[in-house]
Amino acid sequence: MRLHQLTGSIALAVLIISGSYSPAANRCRAETDIPDPTRNPVELSLFNFHFTVTDPLTRKPVPLEKYEGSNCYLMFVNPDLASSRAQIRTSERIREVYGVDLLNIVSIVFCRRPVKRLPLFLSTRPVSIPIFIADKWQQLAMGNIQIFPTNLLIDSRNRVIRRMEGYQSFDNLVPAIETLLEIKEKTIAEIQPVQVQVRTTE
Repeated sequence: MRLHQLTGSIALAVLIISGSYSPAANRCRAETDIPDPTRNPVELSLFNFHFTVTDPLTRKPVPLEKYEGSNCYLMFVNPDLASSRAQIRTSERIREVYGVDLLNIVSIVFCRRPVKRLPLFLSTRPVSIPIFIADKWQQLAMGNIQIFPTNLLIDSRNRVIRRMEGYQSFDNLVPAIETLLEIKEKTIAEIQPVQVQVRTTE
């Protein structure tokens, strides 16, 4: 055995014995890495609604800017993941509470073959919120979202008030939405910094 391999093996054995090494914990850290906010345009202040997304059932283009200027709960999901499917169901409860007049709820799907997978997912049970497909270039332009689900709360001036990564329960979302609905003409400086919460269920 080479010297560097022997040294690495001894170091790993020490970590395991001391209890400071956990494969599961290492996987969790890799899965929940939070992007640097200074590199992510979605987090900085304003969300750009000027994209055309696709309706998965009709395959027709839909301008996302129809939601611009309203209070919006925007989810980025991958329906292959249980946490994303659960987030969609939770968002339906949110819609029942707030309706469409106070809050627009929109789900955007990023996955490798969404047009084929989404109809199957939607056929298992109808979904009451709009779900659209975005391509990989739009994914990059929207902030290169990599953690699913990612939840954005956007006010009527297109400002990202809160960003929450990973599945968010109904009880987690309600206080954040209440804060969103209370914000009217505050400046960016008056709003508390974007808070990132990470919760994994996979």
